[in-house]
Amino acid sequence: MKSEYDVEEDFPVINCTPYGYPFEVWDHLTYHVSSTDLFDKNGNWVRTNWHKHGMDRVYNRSFPDHVATGPFNITCHVASYTGPLCQPTGPNSFCTIENCTGVDWNIQLPGAGTVFHASGLSKRVDYWPNGWDTEELVAELKRAGLDKCDVVALCSGLAP
Repeated sequence: MKSEYDVEEDFPVINCTPYGYPFEVWDHLTYHVSSTDLFDKNGNWVRTNWHKHGMDRVYNRSFPDHVATGPFNITCHVASYTGPLCQPTGPNSFCTIENCTGVDWNIQLPGAGTVFHASGLSKRVDYWPNGWDTEELVAELKRAGLDKCDVVALCSGLAP
């Protein structure tokens, strides 16, 4: 079964107060998802392959016109997981293993360059206690790639 949809979210990323800047950095995220669910001949879910691409728009929550943007592009393969790292505890709970590649974050600021970046490969086990509603990271089994998080430069770059 194939599906496509658009998502728009707004969530906190970093509290800059401990770094001397009295504000929070939030991300206004917009992206497009295309996914394919694969089933066995009995109709049981086997795997989902999904791709999402979009734009992060990080901003100073106190001064929303102080903004930095960056594109992202991720492909993941999600399958059921049964093993010692994760055991379902309820009738609607289950575990998955997720292999993802791509660029998760790519935020650059004038004069500072790349301040927030994550790209490469990740392999993780997730627990879903209430069906597909709530995902909880159990373990990151593998992470390879480029990661950079210069919190001070990000806070400084978005300061008024």
